[in-house]
Amino acid sequence: MMGASVPGVILMRLRPWLGVGAVGAAVLLAPPAATLAADFPPVSAPPMQAPAVVAAPPPYSWYGLFVGIQGGYGFGGKAISYTPNASYAALFASGAVPSPVADDPAGFVGGITYGTNFQFGRLVVGSESDWSYSDIRKSETRGPLTGFSTQVTAEQRLKYFSTTRARAGVLMTDHWLLYGTGGLASGGVEGSSAFNLVAPAACAGAGNCPVGSRSKTLWGWAAGGGIEFANGPWSLKVDYLYYDLGKLNYSVADPTLPAGVITASHRFSGSVVRAGLNYRFNWTLFDLVLGRR
Repeated sequence: MMGASVPGVILMRLRPWLGVGAVGAAVLLAPPAATLAADFPPVSAPPMQAPAVVAAPPPYSWYGLFVGIQGGYGFGGKAISYTPNASYAALFASGAVPSPVADDPAGFVGGITYGTNFQFGRLVVGSESDWSYSDIRKSETRGPLTGFSTQVTAEQRLKYFSTTRARAGVLMTDHWLLYGTGGLASGGVEGSSAFNLVAPAACAGAGNCPVGSRSKTLWGWAAGGGIEFANGPWSLKVDYLYYDLGKLNYSVADPTLPAGVITASHRFSGSVVRAGLNYRFNWTLFDLVLGRR
């Protein structure tokens, strides 16, 4: 070092520190990472998919014309009663004649049904008609009562039964309908009675006992209610109807006593409980008339 100049000596002493400073300066002068990142194209996030919207199914419709079958059991509650004229008044007053007779008729009913439903929100209204074969009947022979000789044989029967009714109900759910109904009713009825004086004064063999019968179509009313479940074009229902067709009156006459007449009377009324199966179309007769079918 003897021959070295003073500046050279100072430079040699500072050389290690100059290397460190160069590195630091390089770091300080480097561009920031954000600037470097700007040199690359941006990476886009995948687009978000909107959730699929599932359309709610339309509410079940009760609208349309329906046809079906129905059947059940009927119960009557009235017996045949008798009112004598003056010729038989004393006999009846003595208590010799059993009356009334043939009460509590019962039997099967079943047939077809048809009608139309119109729907307004939760309200279903319309009409329903039906025709049923009926075997609601009762036959009975009573007497003679103790100490008397009079015997009475009587029969009543409702042969067929038909109704045409308005119907209105409220939907408890889309598929369950609770309804009430009422309207016109008719039925083919018949009744018969025969009085017999049992031995020793029997008259039946000679045909000289009071007898009488009658068949007729009666008109009246029916009302009730029910519940119905529907799914697709099919529906099942259970309903109750009370009917009142009025009275059947007829004369029971004695051939040997023209002036002697006993009037038989019976009111045809009762209850019917039945179940039905219907098939419904999605149109009515109005649609056919208006050309919408």
